[in-house]
Amino acid sequence: MIIARQHQISPALAVAAAVASPLVVIYLIGGSHNDAVMMGLLTLGMAALGAERRVLALAVVIAATAVKLPAAVGLVFIGWNWMGVRDVPVRSRIIGVAAVGAVALGSLAMLSRAVGIGFGWLTALSDTGSNDSTFSLTTKIGLVVGELAGRVGLGVDPSVFVAGFRAVGLVCAAAVALVLLVNSDRIGVVRAVGITMVVAVVLGPVVFPWYLPAGLVLIAATGLGRWQPTYLVFVAAASALVWPASMNPGARPVGLVVYFAELAVIVAVAMLCVGVAGVGPNRSWRLWGGEVTDRPAVVGVGGDGDVSGAGGS
Repeated sequence: MIIARQHQISPALAVAAAVASPLVVIYLIGGSHNDAVMMGLLTLGMAALGAERRVLALAVVIAATAVKLPAAVGLVFIGWNWMGVRDVPVRSRIIGVAAVGAVALGSLAMLSRAVGIGFGWLTALSDTGSNDSTFSLTTKIGLVVGELAGRVGLGVDPSVFVAGFRAVGLVCAAAVALVLLVNSDRIGVVRAVGITMVVAVVLGPVVFPWYLPAGLVLIAATGLGRWQPTYLVFVAAASALVWPASMNPGARPVGLVVYFAELAVIVAVAMLCVGVAGVGPNRSWRLWGGEVTDRPAVVGVGGDGDVSGAGGS
């Protein structure tokens, strides 16, 4: 709610879009995932950063990172903008990232030692990458290409192609993250962090629904604008199209048809997400009481708290 007010977005609508999302209700609350704790701490840290309470923001986001590593994205953006949002030399920004990184690493090391788990929580992450039964785009492309290569007699283990496409996805995600980081003063730090986290998940090697809310809540809190329909389609699809690891539909040997079907679902959802964003200026979607047009923000909040149809994001 604090972030929504900082961006002149109706807090009620932001909560409806972000916290009342089926991803949060079904997976974070219903599934009792610790991503919920990470999301709460990360959101609080970004709110503190928006209020220019940088030390508090750093401490809270370090705590979020201690819960789950993806929150470290917020640390990078905090470091990059530590000296301010605008007119800061690149050298000073890099120094800020290095300083924040050093403080974060030292703090995480002390926390890990204090609770007696060491850095096992980091090494355990390697087991996640062995899972092929998620709706990861790069993993499914790798499986399809690997199976096709086997059919034509190349004799290459499909896992090689999976690893290759996963690496490409991570490189692309890193490139997008760098662009968002450099332009975070124009995009908005909180929004840039949210987009970075969602892109990292979507292009990552393993995608489960509970990985998405932490980034989506930041995006929703800063205003969805004409992307509200895309947001709805994306959240609904991610909530409904999960493939539980216990069912393992992508495990070998299942055949090329299943891999193609899984990939087709992912591509169809992606195309629908992109398509609904281009409804055009002559049409509008009325969602959550707001009107979606080509304006940069859907709903603004005046000084008296009244919801209006305009407002910046």
